[in-house]
Amino acid sequence: MNTKELYDRHCVKNIKAFSQKLIPNLDYPLYGVQVPILREIAKTIEDVDFKIVYHEDVLLRGFIIAKKKIPIEEKLHLLDTQLDLLSTWDETDTLVSSLKFGKKEIDKAYEYFCALLSDERIYVRRIAVVWIMSNRNKLSVPLKEQLDGIIKVKNDDYYIAMAIAWALSSYYITDRKLTESYIEKADEVITKMTIQKIRDSRRC
Repeated sequence: MNTKELYDRHCVKNIKAFSQKLIPNLDYPLYGVQVPILREIAKTIEDVDFKIVYHEDVLLRGFIIAKKKIPIEEKLHLLDTQLDLLSTWDETDTLVSSLKFGKKEIDKAYEYFCALLSDERIYVRRIAVVWIMSNRNKLSVPLKEQLDGIIKVKNDDYYIAMAIAWALSSYYITDRKLTESYIEKADEVITKMTIQKIRDSRRC
């Protein structure tokens, strides 16, 4: 599959320059296709075994995996093949927002993402934190157990710190009393980020 031919029909003028300012650490060059368009393209494709040339290819492949209606074991296996491609915050966060699991599957998915919290790869840890945070109210696992895992995540990168702070601020909204102790346990950088995010959410 030649994704360039697909992208040529949907390339948006100036989106490339704008996106490059928001997305550092790119492993692949940007082509200039917006995420909603990539989601639409993904609906028309089943094959995930195409050559990754552009940043959009990583996003597209994630969206294809996410929309597949297959047993959870197969979906998690496909997710494993996506992990090494992750090198930016949008590759993790847009994938998380696309992944849907049924009531009978979500706790198994939680076990999968929990195992990724201790991964050495920065964006693998980020996707784990963001997924658990995003699904916190759907899980049968208590919030305390979820937070116990997130607070132990190795913080060695700005985008990990941001993910943990984002998670803590979200849990704070869900259960303020429980989350306060975890904010206090976090390192100074994450604590400051979390407090700022909580303040920002109150201004909205």
